Amino acid sequence: MRLQPWFTDGWETQETITSKPFNEPIRFRSVVALGSCFARNIARWLDHHGVRNHYDLWDTLYNPFAIEGEFTRLFMPLQWEEHIIEERKNGAMRYRDPWRSWITAPTREELMARNAALDDQARAALREANSIIITYGLSEVWESYGLTNLILNRVPIEADPRDIGVRWASRFATSEEVQRSTASIIDCIRQHVSADIPIIFTLSPVPLKYTSSPYSVEEATTLSKAILAVGMRDVIERAPHVHYFRSYELISRYDLQEQNVWQPDRRHVTASAIDRVAREFLRTCGYLPDEVDQFNEPHFWVPLVGLNGKVVGRSYAS
Repeated sequence: MRLQPWFTDGWETQETITSKPFNEPIRFRSVVALGSCFARNIARWLDHHGVRNHYDLWDTLYNPFAIEGEFTRLFMPLQWEEHIIEERKNGAMRYRDPWRSWITAPTREELMARNAALDDQARAALREANSIIITYGLSEVWESYGLTNLILNRVPIEADPRDIGVRWASRFATSEEVQRSTASIIDCIRQHVSADIPIIFTLSPVPLKYTSSPYSVEEATTLSKAILAVGMRDVIERAPHVHYFRSYELISRYDLQEQNVWQPDRRHVTASAIDRVAREFLRTCGYLPDEVDQFNEPHFWVPLVGLNGKVVGRSYAS
């Protein structure tokens, strides 16, 4: 048996191993990208180089269950209104979507109207798209006591602190839950968007900022990423026109090689690292070297995140 180069090349090499190409060529014309901030940065790179995409429709969707909820609510009955989160900020009441956690409104009616507008935009973007990129971020999740299938998009920071441990509880999802959620996402896309549109899953390299588990942040990050990787891969490998791209693994390799990977907060990835990953992404999708070289627009940037976790400027690719 003759082993392929991506098998025989080992960790001893100082060069990046070329990814195994997908079993179908993909040419990006219009992209929908959603999930963690890493998905948004890859889509931002494509947008910078003239590939139409719709990453700006969504803010961060951190876990598979929020992404599953996003696709479900667009095409099937989902009583999300029953799970609206009530918050009190500066003495005033406001309402937050449990999955689109960046959307808040002073009244339930206004929240519903904002969501309806996003629904229309999202369905239009999916009708136009010729590829979908989905990035999973974490599997440490927050859920509601006493309510099934209510896993939030993120920690309910703005909720009443007295509700933490009473109304809201944190845990790690299981790989089986991730597997079911991934299968549900794929099934929804196949039934309501396209029977053969390429779907590309990736795993975000961004570590956790904090954890509610008894583990250290480093341990919780490793467990969180491992659960996602195990849960998604079995489904992906059995589904036609569905692929996994190794963004997490590439960033890990660049880090070992002490390349310019991390921003000052040591969590978010630099524009230079995004640029390298994006070019490898194109090669994995079947772009030839000279085609990749044509993606040469200067001044690509991603938000620069400072030590305090706040956006403080722009990180430019060097």
